[in-house]
Amino acid sequence: MISGEMFQKAILANKEAERKRRSETEPKPEIKPEPKPRHLFDKLLTADDFPLFLSLIAALERDFNLNRSSDCLRSLLIGANTVKLIGAMERGHFADAERINRMLCSHLDALPTVQADDPTAEPKRNQAWATSVLNSLNQQEQQAAV
Repeated sequence: MISGEMFQKAILANKEAERKRRSETEPKPEIKPEPKPRHLFDKLLTADDFPLFLSLIAALERDFNLNRSSDCLRSLLIGANTVKLIGAMERGHFADAERINRMLCSHLDALPTVQADDPTAEPKRNQAWATSVLNSLNQQEQQAAV
């Protein structure tokens, strides 16, 4: 005769053996590596867009008295929206370009007044500044292509 204690040990051993068989035959869940944290602009911009983006940010920091909070973030948005505006216009997506242009103008208007190179001169309007920066970047690109 089997005692109750032996019966419980046999049941436990049987359950353990069944668990082992199941774990060996069941497919193991795929362990994915955690994604690397990405900068927001890595997702928005292509590698070809980054030189223009970085040069716009450098021009904003050079020509404006930016604080390191809202103005800094606004300058990043201006750079990204400018690159996106140019891309939308090149692809012929004029409805998107119009929407992006409105956002860009809104961000430019919120920046502090552009500092004049000459202290006695009149400060430039922000949108006129943006046009002059884009024209100079376009000239530099054309000279580099020659």
